[in-house]
Amino acid sequence: MDAETPPAEPEAEPEEKKPVAVSESTRRSQRAQLGSIIAVVLSVIALGLNLYQTRLLQVQARASVWPHLAIGFSYHTLEEKPGFTVTVDNNGVGPAIVKSVRVTFDGQPLRTWPELFGKLLEHGTVSSAIVGIAGEVIPASTNRETRIQAIFVGEPDYARKLFEARDRLKIDICYCSVYDDCWVAHWLTRDVDSVGSCASAGDAEFLN
Repeated sequence: MDAETPPAEPEAEPEEKKPVAVSESTRRSQRAQLGSIIAVVLSVIALGLNLYQTRLLQVQARASVWPHLAIGFSYHTLEEKPGFTVTVDNNGVGPAIVKSVRVTFDGQPLRTWPELFGKLLEHGTVSSAIVGIAGEVIPASTNRETRIQAIFVGEPDYARKLFEARDRLKIDICYCSVYDDCWVAHWLTRDVDSVGSCASAGDAEFLN
């Protein structure tokens, strides 16, 4: 007879994992770490807000003293005082510190207004009124008249010749604000170009 097969032993049930007890000191440590992380995040946010507010205040301060020069002319033939005038206006809200001036006629640099008369007129001399620009501080025209008449020619024939030759003339004025933000204003153009600084034109610098 075959030997009797012993009955199979029942499989042992897996032991249940018992939860690991977390000590009170570990909980306090975890809470402290979480609090530190939150504090760091809040500090970074506060720093970012302070930097943004500082930058915003700087922009507002610069905008409050922003100068804007415009170079144009006036030409009158029928009024009491006829003539041709080159004008410089500061239409901004802060003073414009003129650093350099460059004037050309037919692409050739001029140093003084009489040089223009010599190129344009027969005898090269004209009775005129001239006001300096280079190195001037031009205040804003807010609530007052601060226009500079760089040159005025009242003789009708010569005034007409200057008016007719206005497109052959070119004037560039580099100026800065009190915060050393700088721009270049151009003849007969309302737009100005922002520049890092005003470089001297050297031998081509206009001296008035």
